[in-house]
Amino acid sequence: MIGIPGDTVHLLFWLYTIALLSGSAAVAIAFFVQSQHHTPVALLFALFTVAIFLINLSLVLQHYVLLHPGDLRYRFAVFALVVMVAGSTLFVGTAPFLYHRLFGRTAGPRLRIAYLVLAAVFLVLAASLFYRSGSPSVLIVLNAVFFGMVGFGVVYMITSYRRTGDRRLRRAVRGVVGLFALFVPLIVLDAMLVRMPLPPSAVVFEGTVLPAFLLVVNVLAIRFASSYLNDPPYLVGGRVSSSFRSTYDVSVREADIIAMIVEGKSLRQVADSMMISAGTVENHLYAVCRKTRVKNPTELVNLVLEHRGSDGRESQR
Repeated sequence: MIGIPGDTVHLLFWLYTIALLSGSAAVAIAFFVQSQHHTPVALLFALFTVAIFLINLSLVLQHYVLLHPGDLRYRFAVFALVVMVAGSTLFVGTAPFLYHRLFGRTAGPRLRIAYLVLAAVFLVLAASLFYRSGSPSVLIVLNAVFFGMVGFGVVYMITSYRRTGDRRLRRAVRGVVGLFALFVPLIVLDAMLVRMPLPPSAVVFEGTVLPAFLLVVNVLAIRFASSYLNDPPYLVGGRVSSSFRSTYDVSVREADIIAMIVEGKSLRQVADSMMISAGTVENHLYAVCRKTRVKNPTELVNLVLEHRGSDGRESQR
């Protein structure tokens, strides 16, 4: 970043600051939603917003250092690096679990261990930057892991898109994929232009794509947390919620069957309770499976219990 014109540094500093303010709002709203619902996905999303906030804060500090050279410059630069390491590690450590939870799934034991080991390795390598400042090989690996995790998230959402019947989640996935399709080429182009001779009028706008991207990400995070994650859980008081019914167009009878299956009753017990045949119960279950786009009743139960949390988990213990 050395050699960037003063006007550009000022512009970037304020753009990153504006993005940071939106990030602080995203963090506050995400944790408020988590405090209301206490669901795993809400907690992971709140930690995700903190990771983005810390990365954004590091970029603000880096530009502040460029604007205020002096005795404190080295300390600010080190602090900016610490914040960047913390934010990046938190992202790498929480993002894969969030990807799974958003679609009502949980990572298996081996996968969880692999994710945690990856985050630990990332932290160790990032910490080594304090002893081997600017080591090209370490920076290449760190960037590969970080952006690889970003890419993994996009790919995971695309591949999971057709396996969820939640219309609003599908809209959110389309929005995220569209966001990356728009901004990633622009970020790459912007990075290439930094190394090219440009007219003075264009130089001022170098590097402005990334803060714009962070601002849009934070705005979308606020919207996602305050609307989608703020919905009630799928099971309330032992009954399937109206949120689940409206999301998947589930009938009252289908909802009653799901609630009893989640409670642990067999097909025969459900049939006897509703005075219908076991075959009819099974037909209703698979009809709901088609609507929710899960493979079988077991995945349906997991969806109800895990997606956005549920007060019905206690009955399963």
